[in-house]
Amino acid sequence: MLICQSSLIGSQIQPRYAEGDDYGEYDYEYYDEYSDEESEEESYMKRAPGRIYGETTDENGLYTLDKKQIEAYISELAAKYDTVGTERTFNTYDGREITVSGGNYGWQIDQKAELKELTELIKNGETQVREPVYSHEGLVRKTNDIGYTYIEIDLTAQRMVFYKDGTPTADAQIVSGNPFVPNCATPVGCYTTGEMKSGCTVNGEDYPSAVNYWIPFDGNLGISDAPWRMDFGGQLYEFEGTHGSICAPSDQVQIIFSNVEKNTPIVIYE
Repeated sequence: MLICQSSLIGSQIQPRYAEGDDYGEYDYEYYDEYSDEESEEESYMKRAPGRIYGETTDENGLYTLDKKQIEAYISELAAKYDTVGTERTFNTYDGREITVSGGNYGWQIDQKAELKELTELIKNGETQVREPVYSHEGLVRKTNDIGYTYIEIDLTAQRMVFYKDGTPTADAQIVSGNPFVPNCATPVGCYTTGEMKSGCTVNGEDYPSAVNYWIPFDGNLGISDAPWRMDFGGQLYEFEGTHGSICAPSDQVQIIFSNVEKNTPIVIYE
C-alpha cells in the first residue's frame, strides 16, 4: 500500500511504499491544531508553508493554497507508481527471465482529476485513505502488476500460452503479423485486453473475415481464431502473416476467451 502522511499544517508529505503489498491507496491526515488566540483558519494558513502551500501569501500575510505544489506532488506519485509502458521483468513459459517494455497495460493516475479531488480534500480539511483517480487500470495492483492470470505470446517461437491463476490453461501455435511488410509487425510490450466479442467480422490478411472469438489488445489489433486456416506456427508468419493481430486454433482461443476479463495483461515479446 502506498501511504502518504500529509500534515496540512506542516511541511512533511512523504509517501512510503511497503514492499510486496498493494500500493493503490494513500492516506491524507488533517491535523486540527491551532491556538485559542487565533481562529482555525488563521492558524491553518499561517502553519502551511510546506510543500503543498509553498511560500505564497495573500495581502494579509496568510499562506494560501498553491495548486502548483499539489500538482507537483501528484506528478511525483505518478512518476513513481504509474506502470503503463514501464520496463518489467518477466519469467517466460520456458524458464527465461526477460525484460518487456511498452504497451498500454498497467496503472496510470489521472493527474488532472486527482488534482481536483485532492484540492477539495485539503480545502475541507478532510482525513481519508483514498485510492487515486486512474485513467488506466490493470488487473492486479501489486509490485508485480501482471499477476498470475495473463496471456503470453512468444513471437520468435510463434507460441501463445495462457495462464489462469498461475496454471497454464491454453497453449497454441500462432500466426502473428508479418514483420517484413510495413506496419504489419505485431508490436511487443505489455498490453491489456479490451471489450471482447464473439461472432464478429475482422480484417483478415486481405479481406474481412468472420471469427468466433475476438480479444482486442491494441487499437485494431487482437487475438482471434482463424476458421479459414489449417496450419499455425513455424515460419508461416513470414509468408502468410497478419496485419499485426494474432491468429490461433479455435479450441485454444475459446479457452482464453472464456477465462479472461477486461484488463487482463497480454505480454508480447520476441
